[in-house]
Amino acid sequence: MGPKMSNKIHIEVARVIDISSWSPVTKGIALALVSTALFTAVGVSAYKYGEANVVSNVEYIKIVYAMAIGYLLFSEVPNQLALIGVALLFLSVLVPRFIVKRAKQPC
Repeated sequence: MGPKMSNKIHIEVARVIDISSWSPVTKGIALALVSTALFTAVGVSAYKYGEANVVSNVEYIKIVYAMAIGYLLFSEVPNQLALIGVALLFLSVLVPRFIVKRAKQPC
């Protein structure tokens, strides 16, 4: 990449990050940012105190929430592959519970 191409890239990046169009952060957006940071911190610290296989399954539920929010707010209909993925997520929670429950039953 030559110097002319590099300059063009810098100009385009500067155009995207235009400070003259900056607007102050509203209270609603600040609340959303703070709550996102807090929930992320709680989620990360959960790995410290909980079993990793349980916490990871809870983390994956974010995908299901994202699909639901996309459907409700943006009318995005998930495709078959996405629905299969959600089914696999639920199975990854239910199958181990079923196996543990069955192992605890006396023979």
